[in-house]
Amino acid sequence: MNNYLTLINREFREHRNAFVITPLVMMALVTAAMLFALTFMGSIGDFSYEKITHTQSDNTESHVSIQFDNNTSVMNNENKTMSSQYYDNQKIIDNGLYAIHSTFIVTAFFVVLFYLLGTLFNDRKDRSILFWKSMPVSELQTVTAKLFVGLIAIPLTYTLASWSIQLLYSIAAMVFASNLEHDPWLAIWPFLDLPRTFATQFGLIFIVGLWVLPLSAWLLTASALAKRSPFLVAIVPIVALIMVERLIFGTDYFIDWVGKNFAIESLTALASRSVEIDVSNYLATVIFGIVITHFLLTITVWLRNHRFEIDT
Repeated sequence: MNNYLTLINREFREHRNAFVITPLVMMALVTAAMLFALTFMGSIGDFSYEKITHTQSDNTESHVSIQFDNNTSVMNNENKTMSSQYYDNQKIIDNGLYAIHSTFIVTAFFVVLFYLLGTLFNDRKDRSILFWKSMPVSELQTVTAKLFVGLIAIPLTYTLASWSIQLLYSIAAMVFASNLEHDPWLAIWPFLDLPRTFATQFGLIFIVGLWVLPLSAWLLTASALAKRSPFLVAIVPIVALIMVERLIFGTDYFIDWVGKNFAIESLTALASRSVEIDVSNYLATVIFGIVITHFLLTITVWLRNHRFEIDT
């Protein structure tokens, strides 16, 4: 366990800009954009606080009225009724939270992509692999630690940064509503469900991590195999398979399978509120993916032990 912690710490030290500085810069930029919208536009998304009124009657019955294009919808605490337009505001607040999260997750996706493609190539290119081979750490530990960093540690880091901004977004919205003499506990709080939101976003890291396990292992294999361009080593065989299938059979099953199971839908899932999973299909995909991953990691470790230097 200590070896793995040391290896993970090493990755964060070597890629400090991508893993630490970039999410911090994003936090600053998103915060600035959010405060600009609150200060100068007086709204979050299409939700305008100027359209909210809160009244308290003599019998302590609370009402919240929200004006939409000259149409007023009312929530009454007594009969617990609420118009569809009132529910739309929950979606608007929720959309704001997930817009923030999507920004961080999409960035993390590209960080992971370039990290996995370059991590086993760069240390061979600069010969630092010779130093690390003198350490009491096996290549299997090195490779699995890098896979863990790409699949879990990086998305988790960007998710934590996202949570900070989502929390700030929620607080800022409530403060802004209060400054406009509205009750934030009625105007904003009913639309927030941060525990559910954060739990969903956290769980998706692991669900999607298993989902894209073989794709990530393939990127590591390409990084270990490449002598000049890991990207070409990773993409050329896939493009070749697509072209061969299209020319010989006239079908697109391979590209559809890759996109559905390991790439496109996984990114969409991470950036969304939730993901609908066919459990049987998901488990079959994960089991098949683990088999492929084991095969690819075996090749990767062999390459690290026998063909680790780049001829110059």
